[in-house]
Amino acid sequence: MELVSWRAQRDGSDAVLAWRTASETTSERFEIERKIEDESFKQIATVEAQGTTDELTDYQYRYENLRTEAEYTFRLPAVDTSGDVQMSQPVALRGPMLPRIALFSPSPYWDRTTLRAEAGTMSTVRSTVYTLDGTQLETVINATVAQGIHQVQWFSQNQPDGLYELRIRIRTGGKHGTRDTTYAVVVQNPTTTATLGTTGEDG
Repeated sequence: MELVSWRAQRDGSDAVLAWRTASETTSERFEIERKIEDESFKQIATVEAQGTTDELTDYQYRYENLRTEAEYTFRLPAVDTSGDVQMSQPVALRGPMLPRIALFSPSPYWDRTTLRAEAGTMSTVRSTVYTLDGTQLETVINATVAQGIHQVQWFSQNQPDGLYELRIRIRTGGKHGTRDTTYAVVVQNPTTTATLGTTGEDG
């Protein structure tokens, strides 16, 4: 058997395993093996092979419900009709990330500050800016984003000096997610003293 590609790719909370053979001779099956973290490999599925062929053949298997942030390793033993085994190289991936929010930085600042949001899968990111008295000034972002790390900037050139409340939420599938509130100091002229404002009795 001539295995020309073998890969694992995460699709939401699933792993999609895909491989291609350029030719096969008396091949019988593929045995998909998996280990999680430091566990031993365990067979989780078999896929019927083509037998004997000189044509390119594509295969795919979906492994569902990866554990959050766990490291997975897969390998692909190919077994022929005589029982001989051809072992692939292992491929690895990590389960979906927990949503995370890195607070706005820098602070103080005068023109812009940046938020980093990490989405483990397709998620909705919403960030809004408020004054300390609870008045909503603007929405920085309210959008559906793909899995990955996203940089969000708030441009504050038109806002007076002061302390602002920034509320951030990441929501996945309409129910899972995280939220945080942070404060940003805007100082348009760093050579002067700015009045930042006051909070309530609870701070």
